[in-house]
Amino acid sequence: MGISIVCTIGALLYWLFIYLPQQKARKIEEEYQLELKNIKALYDEALKGNDKKEALSLGREYYSKLRRGNLTIYDEQAITNDLHTLTTNENAEDKIMTESSSRIEKLEKLALLRTQGILTDSEFEAEKDKIMK
Repeated sequence: MGISIVCTIGALLYWLFIYLPQQKARKIEEEYQLELKNIKALYDEALKGNDKKEALSLGREYYSKLRRGNLTIYDEQAITNDLHTLTTNENAEDKIMTESSSRIEKLEKLALLRTQGILTDSEFEAEKDKIMK
């Protein structure tokens, strides 16, 4: 009888002071990881957009959450790099659109010259190949 009472008390103490706190800690960590994942997704989405203020705000929120409240100078640099990539992507897209428009205009002019009989088919093809390179 005495051993069963000791075992029961031991099991109760284990459950109360070890098992329950571990379960609570796991739940808190899972919630933290889920929130971090959601903030990261918002940050990544903001970097794909054009709103730098929103991206900066979400970047600081993400890195602050990642560091559990202690945003570092390295995090600020990472955010700056991410924002620079955003600017670079915008410039690259603008350049591609400009080049694309320019190519289309040149091809349209070539087609017009061929239609008017100023260029032969072989001359047209040669010039078209130059433009497309």
